[in-house]
Amino acid sequence: MLAKLTLNKSTVFAEKSPMMTTQLRFICTAILGAFLAVFAANQSDAQQVQVDTTRDSAFFDLAPNNNFGNHTHVPVGTANNFSVRRSVFFFDVAAAIPAGATITNATFEFDVTQQGGSQGQVGADFVLHRLTSDWDEGTGETNLGQKTFDGCSWVDSLAGVPWNTPGGDFDATLLGSVFVNNPSGDLATFELGDGNADMVAAVQGMLDSPTTNYGFLMKIDDESLLGSAARVTSREDDDPTFNGFAARLIIDFSAGADPTEVPASSLTVFRGNVVSGGLGETTMSDDQRLIVNLGFTINSSEAPVWLIFDAELSTDAPTSLEISYEANAGTPGLTGTLEAWNFNTSSFDFIDDTDPQFNNDAVVTASLIPADHVEPGTAAVQTRIGWRQTGFTVNFPWQIRVDQVIWIEQ
Repeated sequence: MLAKLTLNKSTVFAEKSPMMTTQLRFICTAILGAFLAVFAANQSDAQQVQVDTTRDSAFFDLAPNNNFGNHTHVPVGTANNFSVRRSVFFFDVAAAIPAGATITNATFEFDVTQQGGSQGQVGADFVLHRLTSDWDEGTGETNLGQKTFDGCSWVDSLAGVPWNTPGGDFDATLLGSVFVNNPSGDLATFELGDGNADMVAAVQGMLDSPTTNYGFLMKIDDESLLGSAARVTSREDDDPTFNGFAARLIIDFSAGADPTEVPASSLTVFRGNVVSGGLGETTMSDDQRLIVNLGFTINSSEAPVWLIFDAELSTDAPTSLEISYEANAGTPGLTGTLEAWNFNTSSFDFIDDTDPQFNNDAVVTASLIPADHVEPGTAAVQTRIGWRQTGFTVNFPWQIRVDQVIWIEQ
């Protein structure tokens, strides 16, 4: 007799005996536990945040100097008098999401009250683009904007600074589209960009390069549709119960794993004399130290203390990598040199030189280039730390006391 066990769409057959049943249960429990642990870890990294616009404004072609920066709504679409209206929005993504996070989805939400007004109403596809030039909000307040000359308009992006193209500078890539048809004039909420890979990439760029984040421009796809102009609630609105809220980004992201500290797995005293301690004293910052006196040198270019540390990372392609060591000296007048082995050039790259502190720990941390300083396939890394006399010393033979050497990978 065979017993049939189905686990995660896999089928396992075994003899139906008490011992085998127990073993199968143990295996199933272990596999399920591991799966749930991985799933929970992945879920814990997933987060969602709402980022509200901190600047919004609008402009239209028939009044090319007018601005809507301080009005309770910003218009989008084409009025019956052939006036084309466009709105702009800025979101400080980098202030809301930690650097290095991965954006997994982004949705642009906005509220609409009136569309078309007394002149009739036509539904239209509202589209979103990423702006490529900076702009000021301005202080225009009326339904048709004002010539305040302190913010964006159809012709200017900043006060006295024209757009490269009248009507706003924006990337042609379409980040989202939604059909807006609101004849009743009641409050309605619309979404753009949900599930759009280009939208995700745009928001990721805003996070990774905040200095080139200028926000979004919203317009209608076919600006010949008369009567399509709608009022989009701005951040200056003071009645969200009836008129809604300002535009916002709903962003899903993964913050990623915390950085991992990797201690050295081997130590070579290339030059110097060990007074006490060894590799074990360098794995953590705990005041347990490797103490080394200076060794024999032939010329002044050689370091009297030269220590080589090796380790193996969890991956040969970390997204970021740092090397850090903590040490102090038994005398002033010394300089410590940090180098990292370059697996492409088969030589050490100079990374940093720092004066160790006299009887006080100095922590030196420097960034490495994973493509150069991690061996493909093995994930091996190597660093060389040396100390030499560069000034007046009070003790001889002097010594170096190393507390910790680690790589920090992410």
